[in-house]
Amino acid sequence: MSAMSTSDPAQSIVMSLPVKRQRIFYGWWIVVAVSILWLYGAAYPFTFGIFLNAFSKEYGWGMGALSAAFSLGAIGGGFLGPLVGYLVDRFGPRLIMMAGVVLTGIAFLLVRFISSLPLFYLLFGLLLPVATGPVFIGGSAAVANWFQRRRAFALAILTTAWVAGGAVIAPSSAWLVNHFGWQQTATIFGLVYLVTALPLCLAIRHKPEPYGYLPDGASPQAASTSHPGQVGRDAGGASLADPAADFTLTQAVKTRAFWMLALAGIGLSLTNSSVMAHQIPLLTHRGFTSQTAANALGLMAFFSAVGRPFMGYLGDRYDKRLLLGAFVAIMAVGTLVLGLAQGIGLVYLYALLFGVGFAVFPVTMAMVADYFGRRFFATIQQTIQAVGTVGFATGPFFVGRLFDSTSEYRSAFIAISAACFGASLLYLLSRKPGRQQLIQEDSEQRS
Repeated sequence: MSAMSTSDPAQSIVMSLPVKRQRIFYGWWIVVAVSILWLYGAAYPFTFGIFLNAFSKEYGWGMGALSAAFSLGAIGGGFLGPLVGYLVDRFGPRLIMMAGVVLTGIAFLLVRFISSLPLFYLLFGLLLPVATGPVFIGGSAAVANWFQRRRAFALAILTTAWVAGGAVIAPSSAWLVNHFGWQQTATIFGLVYLVTALPLCLAIRHKPEPYGYLPDGASPQAASTSHPGQVGRDAGGASLADPAADFTLTQAVKTRAFWMLALAGIGLSLTNSSVMAHQIPLLTHRGFTSQTAANALGLMAFFSAVGRPFMGYLGDRYDKRLLLGAFVAIMAVGTLVLGLAQGIGLVYLYALLFGVGFAVFPVTMAMVADYFGRRFFATIQQTIQAVGTVGFATGPFFVGRLFDSTSEYRSAFIAISAACFGASLLYLLSRKPGRQQLIQEDSEQRS
């Protein structure tokens, strides 16, 4: 991949953009559409444990064997992520997101036919995680491109919708499975997704500049009214120039920051996937009903949803490293509490701590855009995610196998909590790569 200029593409065309005046900046309509799509997208991760319990009871399959599907899905989705990210950066997100919606709906409709482990692996370990990926990759890329000054807040709205979906979908799915069975529940998901999600994809646009906008709805005339040598400002007083140089993937992977974020992502993904896959089996193993366990998952998602807009607000105003270091550590404490919980009081404490800590997740995406720029955001973000797949894939399988061997969850969750603390430290120690580093590399490649 060839080196790119360090200049912001928006700066070079700012003087030629036509004036677009709307009461509401179109970027916010994209946020609304993507938020609803992400709300639906919560169905797969937040119901995996519910379906896992249902299949275990009906067919007698072990937790280790079932958890392997989650790991398989993480590997498939993770390693396809950079390719999907490249396609989004190259061709735009709309058609790619529509393809993902169609595949997700079909996959849920096919769940009712599962009667063997290979078919379970095919749907829950391959098709569903791979199909849901384009909606998240394309949606986050579009929003990151349409916002700069309010990027963390806009991304926080998306992830708020996702966890809000989990807060509703987890307990309602448990109710549906208990009353109508897992086959009918999966069919309902598939039909609703196909009918309502496809039209929302039509609202998605890749970048603001081709439509006469700048990020955050900044006025193109702002640059022309600035004094010579000064950069234009938007209505909020922020610079029109993106503060991050546009790194290519080749350039990004040569920085220490890339690998700090990627390694932190391993710990964060390991923790998240393990809790998502095993919270309900853990609590039912300790004597709680499946509905109580699902309600606890929904409560955790509720706390996370409430906290995410606030985290986005803080992420746009304060050092993202400090926010991530502090709140990922809180998430680690919540994981430890879940591993030790015996009574309902500690279950509620876990839901509060893990939910509040997990609320900081959108700041990780905003940090990638801040560090490496907008132009290749999807490719770089998904490559970091692919590295994080190591944790996402191994976590649930590790917990499931250890449970099958020891018949208890405590040891596994103590280890996962330690990994989460490690991720907190890595985020805290990361540093933004400087423009000078990119300029120096450009000069070396030209010479």
